[in-house]
Amino acid sequence: MIHIEFMGDNKLQPILFVHGWNENSTAWYYQKKQFSKNNYVILIDLPGLGKSKRPDNKDFSLQKMAADLEAVIEHLKLSKAILWGHSIGGMIILTYLTQTAKDVGQKVKGIILQHTTFTNPTYTSIASTLLPKIQKGVLYPICYIMIALSPVFWLSKWMSYLNGNMLISTRFLTFAGTQTPAQLDFISRLSAMAPPAVFARGMLGMMKTYDVSQDLLKVTVPTLILGAEHDRLTKPVASEYMNKNIRNNELVMLSPAGHQGLIERHVETNDAVEKFIKGLR
Repeated sequence: MIHIEFMGDNKLQPILFVHGWNENSTAWYYQKKQFSKNNYVILIDLPGLGKSKRPDNKDFSLQKMAADLEAVIEHLKLSKAILWGHSIGGMIILTYLTQTAKDVGQKVKGIILQHTTFTNPTYTSIASTLLPKIQKGVLYPICYIMIALSPVFWLSKWMSYLNGNMLISTRFLTFAGTQTPAQLDFISRLSAMAPPAVFARGMLGMMKTYDVSQDLLKVTVPTLILGAEHDRLTKPVASEYMNKNIRNNELVMLSPAGHQGLIERHVETNDAVEKFIKGLR
């Protein structure tokens, strides 16, 4: 069951937010605050995160999550909606548009892809020369161990958060150095809240089943791509590739910003999206 939250007037422009992995819909703190004033804001929690339940069949593939997104759009009878995805949220939107969606023109007015990628994220991360080589032999087994020993890993995550180690790794991986202490703590706490088994199954889904690199020409709706010059999880090259292969798009590179540019550079992010939405009207 997917948890859905609503803000704003349902007669206004609908914007559906899809958050990043290891988080929940509260990650859109700065966005829902601003965009609910003049839009109909819809936020979902991805499977197993926030208030959404884990799927009974333990399917965390991108195709399954794209089908969940389509089900939400159908259930709410959305028309001319704007879809805004961060990290895996952008991957889910791209999977929906290239492999799942029907009558896209009626349902989707435009999309916003923030700090996301078009393929297995190990190929577009800071360690892209190493991670693909050890994917099957090292990363897959680690994920399966995390699933089997999820309670132990969860306890370890909370201990890491409480002793400050998680804040150090979060700072390095997701911020560029201009974040506030409160922002760093906020994202670290969201990570600590995410069940390790859910995190691991989602990572396996991304590594095993996600690649829309040959399908980007199918994306015909207006697209805003938000990249970040210091993003270590999805390097700028991912945003640049999508910029070259999606027909009707605009690329904005946030700087200085990391993978959490929607938090760290929230003013610039929101301004770019406001301009994009105004152009759609």
